[in-house]
Amino acid sequence: MEATRHPGRGGARLLPDVAQHHGRDEILRYQAAVVEGAQDAILSCRADGRIVSANPAAERLFGWTEADLSGVHIRRLVADDHQRDLDHVRPMLESGERVPPFETHGLRADGSTLPVLVSMSPIYDVDGVPAGASIIVRDLSELRFLEGALAESERVRNMVLATAPVVLLAFDAEGTFTYIEGKGLEGLGLGPDDIVGLRIPDIAAGDDAVLDGLRRALAGRSGTVRFSVRDVTYEAAYRPVIAAEGTVTGGTAVAIDVTERVRAEERLRHHELHDALTGLPNRTLARDRVDQACQHAEREGKSVAVLALDLDRFQILNDSLGHAAGDDVLRALAERLDMAVDDGHTVARLGGDEFLVCAAVLDEHDAVALAEGLLAVAAQPYDVADMSLVVTASVGVALSSPERRADAETLLREADAAVHRAKDRGRNRYEFACTGLSDAARTRLEVEMGLRGAVERGELRLVYHPQVDLGTGSLVGFEALLRWERHGELLTPDRFLLVAEDTGLIVPIGAWVIERACADATGWADDYPELALSVSVNLSGRQLADPGLPEVVRGALARSGLDPGRLCLEITEDGLMADADAALGELRRLKALGVRLAIDDFGTGYSSLGRLKQYPVDLLKIDRGFVDGLGREPEDSMIVSSLITLAHSLGLDVIAEGVETTEQVAELVASGCRQGQGHLFSAPVKPTMVGAVVARNPFRNVAGPAHDPGRAGSTTEAMADAVAMLGHELRTPLTVIRGYAETLGRRDLRARPELTAVAAQAIARQAEAIEAMLTEVQDSRAIETGRLALQLAELDLTRLVATLVAELDPVTADHEVVLELAGEVRVLADERRVRQILANLLQNAAAYSPPGTPILVHVAGCASEGVVRVVDHGPGIPSDRVADAFRKFARFQRGVNGTGLGLFLARGLARLQGGDVTYRHAPTGGAEFTVTLPGVPTDPGRRRVPVAHSKGRSSHHG
Repeated sequence: MEATRHPGRGGARLLPDVAQHHGRDEILRYQAAVVEGAQDAILSCRADGRIVSANPAAERLFGWTEADLSGVHIRRLVADDHQRDLDHVRPMLESGERVPPFETHGLRADGSTLPVLVSMSPIYDVDGVPAGASIIVRDLSELRFLEGALAESERVRNMVLATAPVVLLAFDAEGTFTYIEGKGLEGLGLGPDDIVGLRIPDIAAGDDAVLDGLRRALAGRSGTVRFSVRDVTYEAAYRPVIAAEGTVTGGTAVAIDVTERVRAEERLRHHELHDALTGLPNRTLARDRVDQACQHAEREGKSVAVLALDLDRFQILNDSLGHAAGDDVLRALAERLDMAVDDGHTVARLGGDEFLVCAAVLDEHDAVALAEGLLAVAAQPYDVADMSLVVTASVGVALSSPERRADAETLLREADAAVHRAKDRGRNRYEFACTGLSDAARTRLEVEMGLRGAVERGELRLVYHPQVDLGTGSLVGFEALLRWERHGELLTPDRFLLVAEDTGLIVPIGAWVIERACADATGWADDYPELALSVSVNLSGRQLADPGLPEVVRGALARSGLDPGRLCLEITEDGLMADADAALGELRRLKALGVRLAIDDFGTGYSSLGRLKQYPVDLLKIDRGFVDGLGREPEDSMIVSSLITLAHSLGLDVIAEGVETTEQVAELVASGCRQGQGHLFSAPVKPTMVGAVVARNPFRNVAGPAHDPGRAGSTTEAMADAVAMLGHELRTPLTVIRGYAETLGRRDLRARPELTAVAAQAIARQAEAIEAMLTEVQDSRAIETGRLALQLAELDLTRLVATLVAELDPVTADHEVVLELAGEVRVLADERRVRQILANLLQNAAAYSPPGTPILVHVAGCASEGVVRVVDHGPGIPSDRVADAFRKFARFQRGVNGTGLGLFLARGLARLQGGDVTYRHAPTGGAEFTVTLPGVPTDPGRRRVPVAHSKGRSSHHG
């Protein structure tokens, strides 16, 4: 088909020969076939707008087939809201005019619309009459999308450059800025014209990071760099610009102003290392500062002092005036401490009311002056809540010197231990960490530091010792026993309980025990309701004195849901007698909760019958020391029988501890004891093994014979037995006095007058022995009630020990006393009581050591305490009795006379003076007792101290 332009019309006309052979519609279809392979949609329509043909592209574009479109008006392909776009088309086609391209929205078969560009050209027949139109439709969707994306990109770019702290820049191969733009320039106060044309190496001459980034970009590599200009910090990502031939022609970069982010990071780092309330370094930064100070001191050969400072009774201030007032005090103290130390020294707040000062010092005297200064600064009045408050502090001092190197962790631990010792010894004072501690003292310190936080770290454990009905063998309950899992070892209470008592840590530890035991007992009640198992928990005197104990018990019962009648609280006689009146009130408050109460270790203390009747207790526990002798020691059998009878006369149940043999079970049952516990039945078991113990029921085959109520003696007989027990220690002096009194009454005495003097002297000596015994009892009572008066003064401990050893020469005559004396060790103590302590230890060493074996007496000390060690070659204290060493009337060898009060008094007297007496097995195999007394700082040094000894058997080492 050949087409020619119609003159002046701009349309197409078919040649006459073609028209002669085909009808008009065929001609139009033939024309459409020419463009079947076109990418745009091509349709043809008659003059009335009805579609005649459509190419495949039209089918794809509109979603209809050619058959579907045949005869359809072209308006069907236009969206309803764009129908007006066709209003001008028909008149122009009818007049034979070409329709200029126009945009509209097409309508697809699925009802969706799309932007299209429409071109229409008229088609004429051979006569030049308009026969229809050729329509080309181009899909504009992709074009519109690209235009929109480009516009959005430009909009975002312009918005970023106008609002975000971003800088776009470009530079050439010489490092010269060729383009720069962005809001990020505002921080510099410069515009693009101020920078374009400048060279990067010139303006960043001292910034190695920027210059390295430029070199990398010009070498064809990408990267990031952070740099600062005029206190503005940027972070830039750069990349090279590479020409088609591979040559690097320069680079581009996007730089972001990160000044605020950097400042925020610095603030965050500051908060991480500083206390929010005071602005001082916190514990983390303080430890680092102490480490640096130690390293510097080691290089310079100097000393470092670490001082821990705690406010005294700060919690009371918080509770009474509120935390806001407490915060005011802490801020004021922080400012004072910061002002009190020299530049270069560290003042930190470790948390709560705990502060730390780390300073370089010349020697111990400098540390003392600094500690005294801190105490004075802390004690100045604080203006808080419209009042003037005085709050004192306690300070602990640890030293690292050229002679003794220590790291930060060690110094912090030692200072913390020293400040706690300062609090224990009266507050408003300083104490030095004693680096020359004896093994016993060092062990005690380690135990104390480890116990602090043991509850929070989950290191405490409970095991349960079964309690059995001795008549039937039935399981009746368990006693909760505390264990401490430390460094992979499960420690028993004798390794740490005394320290917990002395430091007051027993209060939170005891609260944990009560909580855990109640929870476990509730589980037993659910699992074995038919057994009605009870749980017993031991209370110390320190816990009993805590006013919050009833609330602790009430809370544990409420949270666990345990029946109060299934909880038994056990208190030792010593714990009750420390303050009998106060203890009575506490017991009544506990009894009001519905729990059962027991007196533990009954028979070892000083409980009077009158007081015992007043206590609202339900149960007496017989001490294992009496049970152990059943079947072997008639005296113990008599005592146990008396105690059981006494308990029953008061309406109390009895349980025996330490049952090991069936013979003991038989004697206990025969005496009327209904319950017992001991390794004969079972060792203590873990909570997870309680079920196995219940299921195994291993107790019935060791039950004793049924109890005959008629077997127990009367109350009168029990009292007589008790009097016999108390008279045991008086038997020997009374026998001696009676014998010599009979001698004096003999008629033939006049023939031998020398016997009169001998008898009188013997009677006097025995009277003195009884008087000494009574004095010990009185001293013991005074210690327990806190009524023992002391006369504290500065003493030369070294000279006092040397003098006392000489005076006791008659007592130690069968032994060589070896003295190891340091230089002058000064302590603050009561001389008479110190003599009493040391005389007791030396007499014990002489009494228990084989004749001819040496006794070592070692004296040492530091600024914070004086130490005396007494070491013998005797049998020592049996391992299973170490826990009883300092208990009243404790005796480990029946062949050795004594009241058993000596060690009890020694420890009590030492503790009243701020010291202690401890025991450990000596390397010699014997006993090693260590006495510590609060020291008085003095010049360091050692000197030999001459010791006078009448027989020349004592030696000394300077």
